[in-house]
Amino acid sequence: MRRNAALVCVVALAAFALMPVTAWAEDVPPTPMPPTSMPVMVTEMAPMPVPCEAPTPYRAPVMYERQGICPPVQMVNTGPVCCIARNASGWPVTPGGCCYGRLVIWAEGLWSFLKAPEGLMGEAPYLAGPTANPDPIDWGVLDYDDGQAGGRFTVRYAVAPEMWIEARATYYGDYSDTKSESGRFGFMPGPAGVGGVTVPNTADLRVESEVYGGELNFWTEVACTGTASWSVGGGAHWVQFNEGVTASNWAVPFAPFDTPPYMRSYVQNTYIAAQFGGSVRWEITPCFDVTLLLKGMLGNMNRQLTVSDNSVFSGGYHGATNETNEVVAGVDVDVSVRWRLTRWLALTAGYNLLFVDNVLRAHDGMDFTKSNSGAIQPIDAADQLVVHSVLLGIQVQF
Repeated sequence: MRRNAALVCVVALAAFALMPVTAWAEDVPPTPMPPTSMPVMVTEMAPMPVPCEAPTPYRAPVMYERQGICPPVQMVNTGPVCCIARNASGWPVTPGGCCYGRLVIWAEGLWSFLKAPEGLMGEAPYLAGPTANPDPIDWGVLDYDDGQAGGRFTVRYAVAPEMWIEARATYYGDYSDTKSESGRFGFMPGPAGVGGVTVPNTADLRVESEVYGGELNFWTEVACTGTASWSVGGGAHWVQFNEGVTASNWAVPFAPFDTPPYMRSYVQNTYIAAQFGGSVRWEITPCFDVTLLLKGMLGNMNRQLTVSDNSVFSGGYHGATNETNEVVAGVDVDVSVRWRLTRWLALTAGYNLLFVDNVLRAHDGMDFTKSNSGAIQPIDAADQLVVHSVLLGIQVQF
């Protein structure tokens, strides 16, 4: 009995001694276990922009970093042997992958040369001998040898990598010359019906001419071989050629008139045509190219002529007009070089030839074969408009 009571007391004392230890263990937070792995922070560095590289016309396709707004692109060729740099979408780029803009504004100054009037005043009499004209008055003394300044302004916008619209306005210059010329001019039919000539006289001859025009075209690139790209296009072309000639200040009035005589002819040639053409551009280097452009034109030529005189075949003022229309052809040739200074700025130089057939020159528009009508009459006599121009300009690309 005493032995059982003693065992119970020992168990109670042990339980009492262990209670604080258990409570304390529950109050103390557990010691954190070290993690099996630590998270790693990864920072990706943005690629540094690479400036456009030195010109290299031939290279294998390779990844380039464009500057500015464009992401990296794959440089590709548009054909198996085309070496002109394009991006993956076909847009032209610099050797370093920099984008060229779609909008091009091109301003050029030009110095132009126009063919001056040629030919004799009046008509040749039917018969030689006493009625022949030994000293004819020559319109050829007038000249445009010095040329005239003008300008050309072009706006071009690429609607696709291989297609663009182009609008152009050109002013070829305002030409004039005055010369004093002595001699005589013939006329028909004359008093005997075989023609006649005036008495020797002196007059001031003057010519004034002006040429300008505009065009709107759509172009598309059709081939690219090596460093050359070929394009074709078409559109509309307008050419305006106005000219006037005057013979005045005659030294001697024509008998039997006392009034100082004069004669004048003024013509407006308006040409509106459809045109089609082709061009080839050679990329000598990525910064220097040469372009040959040839356009053929076919359209309507409207000629409006006004002829007037005073006291030549009869006394007083006389005037008459004439208008004709005709389908005629023309040619526009352009050779230009371009030197790119930057991606958006370039200098240009070139040569242009404008040829339009069957225009009317003012001095050819006076008909001296109807003197019995008492006046100089208008006549439609075809000639040619030929303008040569040299150009120097600046091109901005956005």
